[in-house]
Amino acid sequence: MAFISVGGVKLSSEAYAASAIVLLPINSAANPFLYSNLPDLIWEKLKPIKDKVGRTESRSSSSALGQMTKQTDTGIPNDETKM
Repeated sequence: MAFISVGGVKLSSEAYAASAIVLLPINSAANPFLYSNLPDLIWEKLKPIKDKVGRTESRSSSSALGQMTKQTDTGIPNDETKM
């Protein structure tokens, strides 16, 4: 509500009272779940999905890297191989 007020919108005192009656109890009811170990359990369940997505991305980047090295490998010696 503060962002709305800063934006220049005039809010009545009834709007503040309604938000206090509705939003504050919802926030209070959600806090035990938010600050318990529930988020950790959710992240544990999502970890296999995240790992699967990460492997897919690493495969595509490694294949792109392989293509880049094939394109640059022309058989012409560079400064590192002249020794």
